[in-house]
Amino acid sequence: MAVLRSRSPLTSLTLRQYRKALGLSQAQFAAELSVPLETYRTWDSGRRHVRSEVLTRANACALRHDPHASLPLDTSALLIHVHVRTLHAAAKDGRLHVTYDTRTTFRRLRRLAMLADAEYFLHAHFETAVWPKQRPARLSTRCRQPADAVCNTRR
Repeated sequence: MAVLRSRSPLTSLTLRQYRKALGLSQAQFAAELSVPLETYRTWDSGRRHVRSEVLTRANACALRHDPHASLPLDTSALLIHVHVRTLHAAAKDGRLHVTYDTRTTFRRLRRLAMLADAEYFLHAHFETAVWPKQRPARLSTRCRQPADAVCNTRR
């Protein structure tokens, strides 16, 4: 006999917790998530399950609410829409102010940056960078030598 597992209502409770943490009404938070109010009310009351992309947007709204909280660089990169390697390079050469967490990942200290610092980097350094207007010509992988030189090297 197959056992049916029901989804836990934790997802709708976390959505409500996000809203309460931000101090917003249901209508304001529904507008922030860009969903209809009646749809949000069914999620908030627990009558329907919340889609994962809506939870992701709610998490982003909650993270943006406190711009002075320290976030990992991969989370900051998602919020300001740049690649995480860009933030790592900016932290390495001093364009992005970072702090180091006491926990490690693969024996490397975790870098944390405030969202306000990441947005400052985005506007002060990343958007003002000079990008080339044309791509450079491709390098040829073939070595082009005269036929006589090739014949001479074979002898």
